[in-house]
Formats: sequence, structure tokens, C-alpha cells
Amino acid sequence: MLQENIPLIQSVETADDNWVHLYRAAGVGVLISVVFILIDIGLSFTGGDLPVGSSGAAAWFAHLQNNWFVGLRNLGIFNVINALFTLPLYLVLFQTHRKSTPASAALALSLWLVGVAVYIANNQALTMLSLSNQYAAAATGAEKSLLVTAGTVVLAQAEDFTPGTFLGLFLQNAGSIWMIAVMLQGKIFKPRLGLLGLVGMCSLLVFTISATFAPATFNLAMVFALFGGLLMLAWNIFMALNMFRLGRSQSKQRTGSTASSRLNSSGKGA
Repeated sequence: MLQENIPLIQSVETADDNWVHLYRAAGVGVLISVVFILIDIGLSFTGGDLPVGSSGAAAWFAHLQNNWFVGLRNLGIFNVINALFTLPLYLVLFQTHRKSTPASAALALSLWLVGVAVYIANNQALTMLSLSNQYAAAATGAEKSLLVTAGTVVLAQAEDFTPGTFLGLFLQNAGSIWMIAVMLQGKIFKPRLGLLGLVGMCSLLVFTISATFAPATFNLAMVFALFGGLLMLAWNIFMALNMFRLGRSQSKQRTGSTASSRLNSSGKGA
């Protein structure tokens, strides 16, 4: 009964055998990203967020020493992890739409990949953790001062929801929105699934723009972040189920085709 209410695919062409395992990898990757989304939302509800631009390098060092996991999360490490684990999903979405809407699907995937590459290249969460450890071990005030200066330079480039990281986040969000629009245009997936993702991603884009260029509205923008995050949580779960369904369907088609070929070969041989 539950599966009947899940917004699954409406139709899809038979995929190459090499893509069958990618469907399953996409489903697993999306479910892993769901775990990190849940942790992210939980930390937001329990006061784990830091207001954008409110802390200098020394305060970030102390934050990382107090709780390195939350500190890395606040420096965007979850965004890096989620992007890596959802890569198979975007490859599958490109594959399933490359014949019906090839140009749009290619542009969406390109935007998303460039955004991910730019963001990961700029993300310095692990660098800040290393500087934090060096700061804690520093024996003199001069050493600490040099490390604070280095941390300040890193934050100017890599602190989330500041102009230094905006381009990567914007391109990634834009690529996601475009890909969801491709889903709606291609009519392979049911429209309500595309609309769910579209509203969720647009809400997250509003949050990204507001938090970056109007940090005073951060608390208000968090409403969009939580709303969009919950919608994308649901979208990811449904997409994971779709990926597993696609993998099973294509595996059965491949098995059926193999069995049919063997029967035909046997008949010809007789």
C-alpha cells in the first residue's frame, strides 16, 4: 500500500547495463545524504548554528576545539559530503533525460558539477581544524597571532554564506533547480515529485542569498532554510526509492532479455 502512494517514475527507456548499478549507487548515496540532512536540521534546532560573520578566527578556533564535529559542519563540510554522495543521482538524472531533453540535461549537470567543484575547492573546513589544533598547541603569543592572521585569511575565502563561497553554492543550487525543471519537462518522473524538489531548492536558494548579502536577516532566513531542508529531505527519500525501483526494473529487463536470447539461440540450434 505504501508504494502505491510514492511518487515514482511514469516511464523510462531501457538503460544500458552499465547504468544499472549506478541506479543502486544513487539510491544508497542519497540515503546517506539524508542522514546528514537530518543531523544538520537537528543541530539547527538545538542551537548549533553560528550567525554568519559573527566570529573571528580565534573564536572559530575555540569553537572547533570545543566541538570539532559541529565546527566542521558550520564550516560547510556537510555540503561537501552531500555533494559527493549525490553525484550518482545527478548522473542518473542526466542519463534518463539525455534523449528527451539533451541540451537542458547537459546544462543542468554542467552547472551543478561546476558549482560543486568551485565550492569544494574553496571549502577550508579541514584547514581551519588544522589551524585550530596548531593554535591550541602554540607556546607563544606571536605564534598564536600568526595563526589568527592565517585563519582570518582562510575565513575570508571559505566561511559559508559569505561572498567568498557564494558562487559555488549559487551554481550548485542553480544546477539543482535546472535539473528538477528538466525532470518536469521530461515527464519521466511524476510532476508532484519535481514540484516538491523545485519548491525546496528555491527556498534554499532564497536562504543562501539572504544569509550571504543580508546577514542581519539570518534568523528570518533560517525559516526558508528549515522549510526547504524538510522538503528536500522528503524529495531525497522519494528519489532514493525511485533509484532502487529503477535498478530493480532494469535488472529484471536485463535478465528477461538474456533468457529470451538464450531461448532463441536454443531454438535456432535445434
